[in-house]
Amino acid sequence: MLEVRLDGRLTNPEDFAEIVIRKVDDYPIRLRDIARVEKGVENDDLIIRANGRNAVGMSVLRQSQANTMTISKHVREEIEVISKTLPEGMEIIIGSDDALFITASIREVLIALSISLLLVIAVIIIFLRSFKAALVPIVTIPVALIGCIGIIYALGFSINVITLLALLLAIGLVVDDAIVVLENIKRHIDNGESAHTAAVNGTRQVTFAVLATSITLIAAFIPISLLDGQVGKLFSEFGLIMAAAVVISTFVALSLCPMMASRILSSRALPAENKIPATDIASDKQLSQSRLHAAYRLGLDFSIKSPIVVISAALAFSLGAISLYLTLPRDLVPREDRGVIFIPITAPQGSTQAYTDSQSKIIEEKLKPFQKNGSIQTVYTIIGWGNRPYRGFVVMRLAHWDDRDQTQAAIIKKLRPITRGLIGVRAGVASPAGLGLRGNSTPLRIVVGGPNFEEVKRAAAELLTYARENEDLINPRMDYEENQPQINLILDRKRANDLNVSVEEVALTLQSLFASKKVSAYIDRGREYPVIVQAERKDRRDLNSLSNVFVRSGNSKAGSPTLVPLSVLVSTNETAAAAELRRYDRLPSITISAGLAPDYTLGEALGYMEGGAANALSTSVKMTYSGQSKIFKSTSSGVMVSFAIALLIVFLVLAAQFESFIYPLVIILAVPLAVAGAIYSLAFMDLSLNVYSQIGIILLVGLMAKNGILIVEFANQIRAAGYPIRDAVTRAAVLRLRPIVMTVLSTILGATPLVLASGAGAESRIAIGWVIVGGLGLALFLTLFLTPVLYDLMARFAKTKVLEVAS
Repeated sequence: MLEVRLDGRLTNPEDFAEIVIRKVDDYPIRLRDIARVEKGVENDDLIIRANGRNAVGMSVLRQSQANTMTISKHVREEIEVISKTLPEGMEIIIGSDDALFITASIREVLIALSISLLLVIAVIIIFLRSFKAALVPIVTIPVALIGCIGIIYALGFSINVITLLALLLAIGLVVDDAIVVLENIKRHIDNGESAHTAAVNGTRQVTFAVLATSITLIAAFIPISLLDGQVGKLFSEFGLIMAAAVVISTFVALSLCPMMASRILSSRALPAENKIPATDIASDKQLSQSRLHAAYRLGLDFSIKSPIVVISAALAFSLGAISLYLTLPRDLVPREDRGVIFIPITAPQGSTQAYTDSQSKIIEEKLKPFQKNGSIQTVYTIIGWGNRPYRGFVVMRLAHWDDRDQTQAAIIKKLRPITRGLIGVRAGVASPAGLGLRGNSTPLRIVVGGPNFEEVKRAAAELLTYARENEDLINPRMDYEENQPQINLILDRKRANDLNVSVEEVALTLQSLFASKKVSAYIDRGREYPVIVQAERKDRRDLNSLSNVFVRSGNSKAGSPTLVPLSVLVSTNETAAAAELRRYDRLPSITISAGLAPDYTLGEALGYMEGGAANALSTSVKMTYSGQSKIFKSTSSGVMVSFAIALLIVFLVLAAQFESFIYPLVIILAVPLAVAGAIYSLAFMDLSLNVYSQIGIILLVGLMAKNGILIVEFANQIRAAGYPIRDAVTRAAVLRLRPIVMTVLSTILGATPLVLASGAGAESRIAIGWVIVGGLGLALFLTLFLTPVLYDLMARFAKTKVLEVAS
């Protein structure tokens, strides 16, 4: 939303709206006035200030198919034109612009994408030690990325932070299949085959493994695309784009890459005595390629002979992560630096707009030092939001990320003493939530429902007292407060009947004089203006004003109406009542809400409140959630279900491909190592378990299964050639060491720019980046030994098909 604040007196804001609409008619927008133009007119229910000066506010809200950045650009261009024609002393201030954060986030992701691309290319060149050979997998990257952009266009998606994040992570994935194909072709060339023959035989040998890994990855991405809710809809684009990238890269790896390899790579003519027979696909000469292979083979021989050591180490690594997982802070989304901070203000019920405004001016005065040092660029205030004179907001737009040395979290920490020192209103400091979520000023929202308001009120009051004992919960409150001043007018019906005064006449008189009533309208120069009747302010200040009110009696004679003092007919008493009565799930309900301290997560807050609810709520009263709390609960359970579905789908896909349940089990048992590695990384970096990190954990299912497939599938080929199980898995693991390490390093380095992210939206990128880097990096070493050990122990229970093997 683009907030346009027009400082000074603007007699006709509709003209500005019409100009803007004409300017951006290609991107339809809807303008909504959120303030009256003239100060002091009737029903002026909003007070707006921009940097301490009275202002008129206007919002530009984009339609569903419009582009925020384009709208912002055109509106800014029109503001520059209009600003030149404004009277002296009037200026237009842009108080809030979502396009600023979007632009900065996309720029940071594009920078990370470029760095990721360079790192992946560097890894390929270093491992292959040939720029010509590296061209084969490198060409996969632009083909896959361009194809993904075409799919984004075809599906009607937009280029946004989520889709760009998918493209960034895809860079490390799309080269994997090409690396596996190229490495096997190069191995065949090193064994003396011609480039053309090696391309055919080498590709045929790994086709099954490439297809198996690709289908497994796609199977892991599908559950992400099926997530429910607001967050799930956003990440459905992420899963579909990742799956599309894998499909394209697989096709390129099995078609374009072999063709390029047959023409780029040069054949090596070996003496006859050095050529490896076609029947021997894993000879000792092939296994002694380097010191790394030799060292790995020694460690592998020891591991297979001592499986208890490897399995115990894997179990200890995995089980150690369980205790850490239980202590990890949980949140819905990371708290991003979005360049905007706001202070919601709530005055006591019944407070006038003037009183709430006076309290907001205290806050504005205390914000001036932050404006002077450049941390805060714009401060604008809205009082009377939602037709509630006791509600208001002070919104601060921070300086651009490149122009300030303090993060948003650091500024919020310095602002909290300001709100804590207020005694006339309740206030807290908050920032907008990520992923377009609402309600970030009070992310904790507990709904207490029961059979009647009396019982619900008792339980909610007890729970609110419990919440106020927690210093990390900011301004806990409930939406049922019996502090709304109320005057009860009790009509003496007998006396009214005697004087022939109807109840309708009394009600109409009270409404007209004290509440206002529209009685007519007139048209002036094409505009219609309402005629509103209401007593002067001095004549409707207190109960004594009733003594000056008269109602017409039905006993009036023609030409001489009889007027009866209202005070004769009614008696009054002052009470207090709740401003509103609400229902939730058709039950009388009261909502308890609170903000959160900077280092306090939503998961911790909900856990704390659930502990209090266990003691405070009776069996007839139940607790549910709303707002971000409800989304957090549904998303957390949804992601866990998606993780389980991803595991099941991957297992069934592998079972169909290998025609066995044993080999998929060998492959899947390495997944807990990656998940454990991700948990260790989150704990070490003091990050929360949120929707981004959970999505990353689901990705690890497919990424870890890929390494196991390469070993298991090639071991099956070697067994089919006549080798025993132990010898076959040893030779397969050693021969697949280089492609496994290359593909894992490509994925890790592709995600490395995410863990080094800074600027707008960096917190979300860091969360998913550390899951990928930590999960794969920490689990790689153990996986290289655990998978061969499990294969040696379990493969004897599975039948191996005799495959056509090309050396």
